[in-house]
Amino acid sequence: MRYSPTPVRTIRRVLQACDVRFEDVSFVDFGCGKGRVLLVAAEFPFRKVIGVEYAQELAETARSNIRRARPDGRRCHDLEVSVQDAAEFLVPPDAGVCYFYEPFSATVAEKVVRNIEESVVRHPRKVVGCLVGRGLPAQDGWDGGASRVGAVLRGRRGWSLARSIASPDDPYYDAWLFTTGGERRGAA
Repeated sequence: MRYSPTPVRTIRRVLQACDVRFEDVSFVDFGCGKGRVLLVAAEFPFRKVIGVEYAQELAETARSNIRRARPDGRRCHDLEVSVQDAAEFLVPPDAGVCYFYEPFSATVAEKVVRNIEESVVRHPRKVVGCLVGRGLPAQDGWDGGASRVGAVLRGRRGWSLARSIASPDDPYYDAWLFTTGGERRGAA
């Protein structure tokens, strides 16, 4: 897949729109590239910010960028980058926000979504899927953006489109928030 970063203003707008208590959940960026989204996510008080990246070189750049970035303004200081196939990534039991910016094929997207769903079954909770970018909608047969992952989530049992977010940068970066699961049983 090609690599390009999400604009910072778009990332912030998308994360501000997530209906979660940041302190209670971890953030996962599937296809984290050079780590821009991770650094912006760390401005929010997530328990942990995790990047999953298949390309070793991009993951090393993300790690370097995290080390070099000034911690001023960070509200989450626990950041990590995992180098692996996203389809094999074990979704943490507290993952509450999963971020996707055109990261991979529909086949991989199907496996990643299934892994998220299995994690929610094992550890009941609400998960917000942030799908950013219009991708290649004509190829996926869906004109609602967020191409491959969106095509997997659209109409999938247990997931619902919570809202769409207009990008302040360009309509190409418009986003869609999908949710699945519910609050943890017994949570206050």
